[in-house]
Amino acid sequence: MNFESAMFQPCKEWMASEKTSGKAWDELEKLGVSSAELDSQLNKYIDELGWPEELDIETWMQFVSYYKNQLYPISSITEDDIVAIDDGGPVNMYTVPHGITSAWQKYSDSLQAKLSHESIANIRQGCIWTLRHLKEDTRSLGSVKGLVTGSVQSGKTANMEGLVSMAADYGWNFFIILSGTIENLRKQTRDRFMGDLRNSEGGVLWRVLDFSGADKSYSAEELQLNALNGPKTYSSRYVTVCLKNKSRLTKLIDWLYEGPNRTSKLRVLIIDDEADQASINTAEITADDEQERCSINQLIVNLANGRLADGRKPTIQMQAINYISYTATPYANVLNESGVESLYPKDFICSLSEAREYFGPTVIFGNNEIERPGFDIVRSISSADEIHLKNLHKGKAFGLPDSMKDSIAWFLCAAATLRLAGHKKSISMLVHTTQLQKEHWAAYSEIIKWLKKTDEVIAHCKLKYDSELSSVSREDLSLANPDYPDIEKVREYDFAFSDIEEEIGEIISSIDSIQMDEDKSLSYTNGLHICVDNSQANKYAEEGTYLRIVYPTSDQLEKMDKAPVFLVIGGNTLSRGLTVDGLICTYFARNVNQADTLMQMARWFGYRKGYELLQRIWLTQQSVIKFKALAKIDTDLKSEVKLFMERGISPSDFGPRIRNTPEISKFLITAKKKSQSAVYGDFDFCGDSYETTRFEYGDVLEGNLAIAEDFAKKLESRYQRKRSTVRKAEVWREVDREFVQKEFLDKYQISERDTLFNNIGIFCEWMDEVNQEGKFLFWNVAYIDGDNKSEPWSPVQGMSLGLAERTRIAFKNNEELNYIDIGSLRSGRDAICDVDEDSLSAKQKELFDITEKSGKDIISRRCDFNLGDRPLLLVYAIKKNGGKTKQPKRTPMDASTDIVGISIIVPGNSIGESHARSLRVKLSND
Repeated sequence: MNFESAMFQPCKEWMASEKTSGKAWDELEKLGVSSAELDSQLNKYIDELGWPEELDIETWMQFVSYYKNQLYPISSITEDDIVAIDDGGPVNMYTVPHGITSAWQKYSDSLQAKLSHESIANIRQGCIWTLRHLKEDTRSLGSVKGLVTGSVQSGKTANMEGLVSMAADYGWNFFIILSGTIENLRKQTRDRFMGDLRNSEGGVLWRVLDFSGADKSYSAEELQLNALNGPKTYSSRYVTVCLKNKSRLTKLIDWLYEGPNRTSKLRVLIIDDEADQASINTAEITADDEQERCSINQLIVNLANGRLADGRKPTIQMQAINYISYTATPYANVLNESGVESLYPKDFICSLSEAREYFGPTVIFGNNEIERPGFDIVRSISSADEIHLKNLHKGKAFGLPDSMKDSIAWFLCAAATLRLAGHKKSISMLVHTTQLQKEHWAAYSEIIKWLKKTDEVIAHCKLKYDSELSSVSREDLSLANPDYPDIEKVREYDFAFSDIEEEIGEIISSIDSIQMDEDKSLSYTNGLHICVDNSQANKYAEEGTYLRIVYPTSDQLEKMDKAPVFLVIGGNTLSRGLTVDGLICTYFARNVNQADTLMQMARWFGYRKGYELLQRIWLTQQSVIKFKALAKIDTDLKSEVKLFMERGISPSDFGPRIRNTPEISKFLITAKKKSQSAVYGDFDFCGDSYETTRFEYGDVLEGNLAIAEDFAKKLESRYQRKRSTVRKAEVWREVDREFVQKEFLDKYQISERDTLFNNIGIFCEWMDEVNQEGKFLFWNVAYIDGDNKSEPWSPVQGMSLGLAERTRIAFKNNEELNYIDIGSLRSGRDAICDVDEDSLSAKQKELFDITEKSGKDIISRRCDFNLGDRPLLLVYAIKKNGGKTKQPKRTPMDASTDIVGISIIVPGNSIGESHARSLRVKLSND
């Protein structure tokens, strides 16, 4: 039975009301009566409440289960589900709005066709947590300032709209969306809010004010607003999307205060979209009384603090002002400045969770800490091709580099495959090689020239199709993201090239821009639309064409025979805010040295429902290194917020740090002018781990095995060894750090291909510095006892260790490797093999059992188990010919001798400690 049908609406309303009043699920199943009375009570509700006449007891039980587990798990909304910190003050105990007049209910229902139930639950949880931290009267306490951060392309706009809908239900009446610096993106945001809110209109009447056209002269006195404690006469709620522009912000602020009778009734929620762009103060930061801010930041500060545009206090205050920053890259927001007169999120910081179907940095690039190998959809742009592109931009070279031909050929194959399968939504490729607008035309010209060589293009497509189609499987996705929902339903396309060849031919038979009619309406063909998206593009467009990217409306798509195909060339306009519809292929060769800018350019993060296995990304090697470092930054920042939450630390008491490691040091976290109050230190290895995963064939392997055996013998002669009680390992505790350095780390040879190779020297220098401060003077060393006991390893007489079994990666980017790459070495819980259970208190033991069972936050938890000052060196012996696998890209080991791999675990989180080597904002009360 369809529980989403309208006839179940009365049941939903009753259920929501009962849950809000605190009823338990078993009470709802029994309708509040005994089993004997259940049937008559059900019939009573059918008669009196308009429940479906077809409803029987069995169906009712099914409905309750469906409601509980899929649609409205209100009971699951707890503080534990949200990674967030706040100021510790009282919060509003709002419940999730419900009922046919609820704006949130209408909006939530509209999401059913777009998102999974789990995704909607994530949105609901984030919105209700944030809503509870807003204040409906800020006149005496001052404005609320918070920060909501979520991953790039993960659905922040849906969370904004959800929060606006919930707040509207609870009486907030004016919503200001601050939207970037590009007018096209502002219009895109305005249109989405206008469409999504009005399409879900119910008891709330939405009015989107654009201050153009009909509402250009709309007066503040015309606003229909209810007083906080007065009668609820009006159902109107107002939304305006304002560009971060000096003139527009000034006009908006002046307009808000022009009607005193209305100003006092304004309960305002300001959402600063992409809050690390334009909103940040880039003027030199001085003492508050001498501060000269950049103009846009000053206007937003005035707006958020209830001031007039010129900074003066108004004669009458708004009833409530709540300012929330939204961004996927909050580095500038927490590194720039703090204090009442700034936009620092003093009241709360909330990190939105990612839906399971989201393709983010961890899924694509992997994470050894959680044993995720990454998704093999990244292809290489060679250094020779990079040079070719630079010369192409300067007019010193012609023709496309081979990697770009490969990417376009695969894009045409993937687009043809989707069209043949009946896909009807837009399909796109993004080419981003430079930010300079004039250089976009060089790529534009050469791409069109190549695409017109039909026979060559078709031949190249066949070559790429044969090599790429089977290179990524459903099993690969399962390894990259074991939580991906309904993975058995992910389609593995198996068309022969002959099946799609005609479709490719049709796509490239018409290569043109989007067509523009005399009335400025846009139309689309079944061919390939080449777009150049920059602010100057349409000045060079031929008459009757539109060069910038504008996707068909849903009505236009409905009328089209086939999915439209777009190849988009651009730079900065495509790097933030703009969603590239149906992005299936990306060619990214731009060199970026700023972390937040680079992360925002990763438009390939997001949702790829229906074409999960077809997506591909072409990147330079330096970009891959940087994105992997960014994934670490992102993970660390979320872990930091979680740690603050657990320790009850308010954002106004301590600024979240951002780790500064050797990989990250190669580029800026954010612009220097956006991080003026950051306390810069040296590298920070606290709370981190490193491991060897790449090894060279040859004598080095035998040498490392001998070094590990000699080290074990020397340990045995000087320190007491004990068998671990929690993992299979032999442990020496409190080993002098200099001994570890001299007898092992200085001797052990690391492959130049391994990421640890470039870090080990800096790590040892850093360790020398913290040793001088009396930190990390002693280490624990553990030799792991592997599962394979057929040929045990005996580095010390009387100690018999099983060998670890790993497989190696056979191919990367469809090329066979000439070195050993095992992907990951350490099993997660090995990082607590040196815990001395006898030394733990009852409370510590309880926490340890939880940590060991869950496998989460293991490294940061070492501090809770008396290991906060004990780094751990793990030594593994990997069987030279071991490992079994059914994966086509992995193979058993084939080394000449057993391989010694190591992992180094550094405990701590450095919060407030003098040896911290990281970036964090210097707070006004430091």
